Amino acid sequence: MIEEVAGTISDNDAPLSLESALRRLTEAIRAVRAEVYDAPPSRPLTDEEVAFAIQGGVPARVFTAEGRRDAEDWLVWSEIRNEADRQQLDQIADRPLAEVVPGLREVIDSFPNGYTDLDKHAVLRTPDEYLDDLSPIQWLLTGREPAKVVEFIEDLGLLP
Repeated sequence: MIEEVAGTISDNDAPLSLESALRRLTEAIRAVRAEVYDAPPSRPLTDEEVAFAIQGGVPARVFTAEGRRDAEDWLVWSEIRNEADRQQLDQIADRPLAEVVPGLREVIDSFPNGYTDLDKHAVLRTPDEYLDDLSPIQWLLTGREPAKVVEFIEDLGLLP
């Protein structure tokens, strides 16, 4: 699966639009996660094996949840072989989030009064049946119509 995504990521040498680059990055993330989580389970390292690895120079943080996320990030990034794609994705950090996620500004503006940033974050990251079991952010990142998310968010104001 990863090879299929990598092929689509590196097929075209022309620079991608930010939306296309994000869509390809999302595909690579899904492929890596599927391959990592679908792999046959391996036994966890024993405390002695971990201690031996750390003593041999492996940083202790490698054996934490954060270390696993870093490894997944590396796998995803290594699948993006086109330098133009990498440069486009590197520029994301310099842009406001509302520019990176299509429709996000409109969605954020539709929250009812009284929602804190933490409330908004929780809503935007929580999958919902109304959005085909996607979170509002996932919905937007997959290029779907922001109006449905806006409607979903506006309906929050009707809840008791």
